[in-house]
Amino acid sequence: MVVLAELAFSTSDLAQVRFAVSPMWEIAPSFRLLTSTAAHLVHRPWTDQVRPRLVAAGLNRGWLSELIPLTGYVPDFPTAAPGTRAPTLAADLDAILTSPSDGVRQDLDHLARHQGNLGPRLRTFTPTRRPPWLRSSKRSKRTGSSHWPPTGRGYG
Repeated sequence: MVVLAELAFSTSDLAQVRFAVSPMWEIAPSFRLLTSTAAHLVHRPWTDQVRPRLVAAGLNRGWLSELIPLTGYVPDFPTAAPGTRAPTLAADLDAILTSPSDGVRQDLDHLARHQGNLGPRLRTFTPTRRPPWLRSSKRSKRTGSSHWPPTGRGYG
């Protein structure tokens, strides 16, 4: 049986399309892969190297574990459309910190509807209170930043 689908895009939709690689866009699928018990063979060398560092840094049970569930919806505010073709991790983190409060709240409410509730950290999260995982660049250096280009050079 053949099923045809038609996708309709407005001019506004197309204006929001970005062709950029962003460090934060890689966080959700990478985090899911690292916290999952399954890993495709192609990813195994990377997960074997990085997973112990993720666990040692406590990232597998902290803010990210509440923000990025193993399956289902992931909030949009951590992966806002990049402002440049090759954003740096620092630029992506700044974009998160300047996300509009109402958009962050909507994303978290949507996450709560998908999960049934929010974890204890996200229940107290407000856009004006900077979460610890955004304050510490040292954690990213301890876990996986050696797999990213140096800050400032982007992916370009």
